Amino acid sequence: MKSTPRHVLSLLRAPALAGLALLLGGCANYWSARGRDTADLATLTLTTGAGLKLQAGPLQISPVALIADVTGLRGGEWFPPQLAEEQTVFPMDLGVLWWTSAIMVLPDIPRAEERGKEYCAFPAGAKTDGLFDRHAGSVPFVSIPRATWSEEKVKLSRVSAAYWGQVELALALGGGIRVGTNPLEWADFLVGWCGLDLLGDDVAMERAVPASQPVLKVPESDRR
Repeated sequence: MKSTPRHVLSLLRAPALAGLALLLGGCANYWSARGRDTADLATLTLTTGAGLKLQAGPLQISPVALIADVTGLRGGEWFPPQLAEEQTVFPMDLGVLWWTSAIMVLPDIPRAEERGKEYCAFPAGAKTDGLFDRHAGSVPFVSIPRATWSEEKVKLSRVSAAYWGQVELALALGGGIRVGTNPLEWADFLVGWCGLDLLGDDVAMERAVPASQPVLKVPESDRR
């Protein structure tokens, strides 16, 4: 049998290497997505402030709550302490009697926003985003996610789908804890092994991260 000419081998090597790279890249993306889906299953953070909040999707009870996350696991991301002097915004909940407002943003981790884990949530039926206007005409004990916070010109790329399944308890008295899980994230985790993406949060490793993120600030009304 005659040996294959060297130039023919050279011609075959390029597409073979390209196919191998695509295969390995796809495997890497697949396994990284499964790892992120696993991290999405639980919420566990240290908190500060004062109060209590119970959440089951949009249903929330917070007789009184001014609770901010300090550090921990949330939205599938481990985040460092958020309360540095230069930090302008951090995950926090504010609630009184029948209404609760919350913001979940991690400005230093753009992937959380890209995967749809960040949100602004205000009482259903609230006329404006203003602190003292949110309860007027709102539906008691129901807060819904938004992609915008008009007062502070915050605009996220999407409304969080995972928010609707979040089940958690947050409490603080000086210091405290937030703990929770999410049935929707469990479903997304399970079907993810079959290559399905229920929550649309499987972000390819090579996808470019947005060069600039919206400037997020705590509104003046919330600083009082």
